[in-house]
Amino acid sequence: MKKLLFIMMVALLSVSFATVADGIRAIDSGDYVEAIKQFEAAVAQRDTNVKALYELAQAKTLLAGTLEGKEAETLLEEATEAAKQAIAVDDSEPEAHFELARALGRLAQFRGVLQSLGIAAEMKSEIERTIELDPNHGGAYHALALWHQEVPWIAGGRAGQTAGLFEKSIELDPDSITHLADYAEILIKEGKTELAAKYLETALSLDANTYGRQQDKEFAQSLWDSIQ
Repeated sequence: MKKLLFIMMVALLSVSFATVADGIRAIDSGDYVEAIKQFEAAVAQRDTNVKALYELAQAKTLLAGTLEGKEAETLLEEATEAAKQAIAVDDSEPEAHFELARALGRLAQFRGVLQSLGIAAEMKSEIERTIELDPNHGGAYHALALWHQEVPWIAGGRAGQTAGLFEKSIELDPDSITHLADYAEILIKEGKTELAAKYLETALSLDANTYGRQQDKEFAQSLWDSIQ
């Protein structure tokens, strides 16, 4: 009997892990609805599945980015809840804190930074917690760069720190198209087109083997075309 229960538990965990893997593949293909379905199934199978929870938060944030209005806002609120559930299960998981920061950041952008200063403060705290847990998390340095770029000085934003933080993110993830393109966009706005072109050339030389990277590369191409 014990052996049978053990076999059933192993089978259940295998299905759960496979479901998470299927969700990640769905994200890579740009099918965020399917990704959410897979991650929700994994959570239903085991509600302490930290990876399924923070990946669910990511998928809902990404899907929200394709929508507008209340539907998008509701998804972002659900994404924050999923990330908070992941943190409640394991506070030492950096990706859970990062996905909470990502969802909060998008929610603040959606509602307007000035109307969401409390959210912005929480976002910064989660980014810093991510870096504390994983000092080599390039995405967190990228997020912190954008935080300083977008948050008003009176609320703690320091635009002068943006360049160093972006350079750190690129140093840690040199093949990240999104780090390169987002930094180039800021450089273009500052009139530093020659430096921006350098980063865009690198971005456009990288493989775009997922839907997200394809989107990032198209954005990089649009920036490149704007300065030619």
